[in-house]
Amino acid sequence: MSARSIPVLTTDNNELDLPMCVVERSGALIQMINDPGIELDSTEQIERIPLQCGTQGLQKIIEICQFYEDNPEPEKSDTVDAKDVYQQKMDEYITQFHVDVKDYNWILILAADYLEIKFIFDILCKHVSETMRGKTVQQLREMYDIENDFSKEEIEYLENANKWADA
Repeated sequence: MSARSIPVLTTDNNELDLPMCVVERSGALIQMINDPGIELDSTEQIERIPLQCGTQGLQKIIEICQFYEDNPEPEKSDTVDAKDVYQQKMDEYITQFHVDVKDYNWILILAADYLEIKFIFDILCKHVSETMRGKTVQQLREMYDIENDFSKEEIEYLENANKWADA
């Protein structure tokens, strides 16, 4: 095992090698490596680290970390045009990323939270908040397939008690 990747075991028992671009961004992985005193530049074999993440989520996390690694932020001395081009490229990537992960966005949020990769967690949560903004309770229930467990009487009571909020 090279020091350029860390062997992990997913919850669905798949073995993956996480590149350093993921490890360096993950507070949890850094702690899992540093606590037992594992030396990343050592030639010793590193034991697989079991993670509470599935393969699908980890593969997408690897993909986004690799994209950010391959597309570093422009230097402060770069031109405004270079910064605009960079921002447009990142926005396009993130927009497509949201489309690609639409069906398992929540799994990725949990994985990013577990691994303590703040920038991915923030990107995903911001998208969820933008998706929810302006929706009614009923629209959100339909969107997220949430069953209404209130009785008609409870709904009526809550609507009457909170009429002031609709004003």
